[in-house]
Amino acid sequence: HPSILRTQFPKIKTTAIGDGGNEVGMGNDAILPIIHEHVPNGEKIACVIPCDNLIVSSVSNWGGYALAGAIAVVAVSDGKFEASVETLDKFMGTEQDARNVLEASVCAGAWDGLIGSQAKSVDGIPFEENIETFNQIRQAVLDHWKI
Repeated sequence: HPSILRTQFPKIKTTAIGDGGNEVGMGNDAILPIIHEHVPNGEKIACVIPCDNLIVSSVSNWGGYALAGAIAVVAVSDGKFEASVETLDKFMGTEQDARNVLEASVCAGAWDGLIGSQAKSVDGIPFEENIETFNQIRQAVLDHWKI
């Protein structure tokens, strides 16, 4: 349980990504009142487990893609990797990787929670629209690297 880990390892910083209030990490004091007020049934669904660094994103996957891209930028800036498409692939994966993960998830029985059924979508957004954001984040990193 994350709160037990925070108690046992207080020096370890935690990062979480959320989009609707029910994700681990969204229990930060600054965000809970916003969830309660603006998210339908927010007081019932809000997660109370906080984190040290919270990434709030329209779609959690997008926040994860952005975090992966940012880590790639830092790794290159620190000289641990060369700025290249291959490096970005290692950190973010490729469009095909994203497609494979979604397809494998659906095959394993995953549902799109927003529409309440199995679908090749994320938070009610079709895969093709989601992949546009993925590619925009990749392009932002490549532009930063001037590739």
